[in-house]
Order: sequence, then structure tokens, then C-alpha cells
Amino acid sequence: MAEVDKKTPEVGLRFRNPNVGNLLGEVSYEVEYTVIGDPLNQKASCSCRIFERIGILCAHGLKVLDLMNIKILPPHYILKRWTREARNGNIQDRQGWNVVANPKLEAQLRYKLMSHKFHNLAHKVAHSPECCVLLENALDCLCTQLEEKLKLPSAGTNEPCEDKENIEPNAQQRDLLSAAQLKKKEVQSNKS
Repeated sequence: MAEVDKKTPEVGLRFRNPNVGNLLGEVSYEVEYTVIGDPLNQKASCSCRIFERIGILCAHGLKVLDLMNIKILPPHYILKRWTREARNGNIQDRQGWNVVANPKLEAQLRYKLMSHKFHNLAHKVAHSPECCVLLENALDCLCTQLEEKLKLPSAGTNEPCEDKENIEPNAQQRDLLSAAQLKKKEVQSNKS
């Protein structure tokens, strides 16, 4: 079934694929695929062209790689769209510009990126009260700067906010607890 040419590093294989296709009577035909393997570059090229069309290496190519004693799939056969990093990356056109299918999607992508960064930062500093206070102060300053920037899109301040740097951690916790007290709701009684 396999033919190996020992003069060159290429490996040629022919596989037979019997197919049955008619309900009235059995009709079978054979399809032959030619596979050429290159052990130096760890490549296999098959005449079925499935990898070129779909992006998945065919069984014929996998068999040739196995015969060449390549047990781990080479990285050039693992396309980015089949990896977990495909969600995180950007698609670029020929000029190098990031392609976004939906222009409204850009805001959602920015939101996703910032949420991920904020979540990781909060996870890192959650165990240290001092770091939490520092992060809260920085976020408060950043919020005021961003609100000013959103109100006046043409003019923005790039000055760092330094009015809350040295706040005592216990004082800030007291302020948070006082703001979190429950309010009592007045209920009128129905007397009839």
C-alpha cells in the first residue's frame, strides 16, 4: 500500500477510498490520493487538498507524517483559527489594519479587554488592604478625569490626581460601611 522512494527524502503514498453510493445497486469506485512527504521540513502534501481548502490536515497526510516518525504535529499545520488564542487576537488586512466586521463591535471589544485587565488587577490586590486602598484611590481619580474628558471631548486634562493619596485605610472602610447601612421603609397600615 505504501511506496517509499529511498533516493529522495520524499515519501509517496497511495490510499484507496472505496465509496458506495447507489440504493438500487451497490456501485463502488476507487479514488487514489498521492501524498508527498518532506521529512526535512516536516511537511506532507496530499492531492486531496483538504488542508489547503479547509485547514485541517487529512488522514493521508497524518499517515505520511507518522511513517516519517513525526509524532507531534508540526506548528505550521496548527492554524491560529483552531487555537484558543484566536479569540484574543486581531485579524489584519493586507495593509496591516485591524479588521472589525461590525463597527459597533469595537466598543464591545474594548470593554472586554478592559474588563479582563481590571478583573486580573482586582484579583492580584484583593489580599492586601493597602493595595486595595491604593487601587480604589487611583480608580476614583481616574473616574473624575474620565468624567471630565467625556464632558469635554476636545479638551482633556492629563494631570495626575493627587488629592486622595494618603488616606487612612480604616477611615475609608468606615466611610464604605456608613454608606452601606440599610434604609428603613415606612409602611402605612391598612385599618378598615
